[in-house]
Amino acid sequence: MKFKNIKYYFQIIKPGIVFGNLITFSSCFLFASKGNINLNLFLFTFFGLFLIISGSCVLNNIIDIKIDKNMIRTRNRALVIKKISITNAYFYAFFLLFLGFFIICYFIDFFSFFLSFLGFFVYIFLYSIYFKKKSIFSIFIGSISGSMPPIIGYYSACKKLDFVFLLFFIIFFLWQIPHFYIISIFRIKDYENAKIPILPLKKDIFFTVCIISLCIFFFTIFSDFLYLYNFLGKKFFIFSILVNFFWLFFTLLGYFYKSNKIFYFSFLISIFSNFITSFFIAFDYI
Repeated sequence: MKFKNIKYYFQIIKPGIVFGNLITFSSCFLFASKGNINLNLFLFTFFGLFLIISGSCVLNNIIDIKIDKNMIRTRNRALVIKKISITNAYFYAFFLLFLGFFIICYFIDFFSFFLSFLGFFVYIFLYSIYFKKKSIFSIFIGSISGSMPPIIGYYSACKKLDFVFLLFFIIFFLWQIPHFYIISIFRIKDYENAKIPILPLKKDIFFTVCIISLCIFFFTIFSDFLYLYNFLGKKFFIFSILVNFFWLFFTLLGYFYKSNKIFYFSFLISIFSNFITSFFIAFDYI
């Protein structure tokens, strides 16, 4: 393999998605550990998930080649411009997935393997292959897979299927929906060119903003349950209210002024909201 092509193999694992998922995994693992961290368990689970998420993203790149050709944001991806062959991409994806699933199953436990496989199956077969091209509510399916890393982190550290396990799933499920729909608004031309049936195109932006607002509201409520049930401290509660208020405020402002720049700023706040939530889950536990 030529050295200059290595960067393309790095690009097709979608590092931003991988990094974001590993942050939520790490935060919930640290929360469940309560300061008593099993470093070997953490590293094996972290590396296994890194490989599985990376392999899943490579497969997603392969599935989306035709779509990516029609979107300005994605038309220069490695598979679109043929810097990597589809055959090599398949081998790359299956190698990453096989090694990742083996590590989770052999070194962690079967239930963590099951959750990992469920996330993979939903992301590739339900979301990428089917719902993304057919349904305006495909993100509700995709968000299931995005909610797996935090609950894998929680379960692998403490082996509990309890209220907190369910709460983490709901919190990170709810975060992804407004995050994606905001992207779909300021990238609406891309999705129109690619003929992807997203909510702002098939309904309208007003309806989309209503869904975004509801999800931000319930994301805030369920996040604050972590404070109300004495899992996290008051600092988290204050930051959660403030950050998510500004997320909602700038979303509504973007709609009022019909401004993609404001919607993009709302998108950045959504990333910060996810980060600040993950930070407090990791370090502010009681």
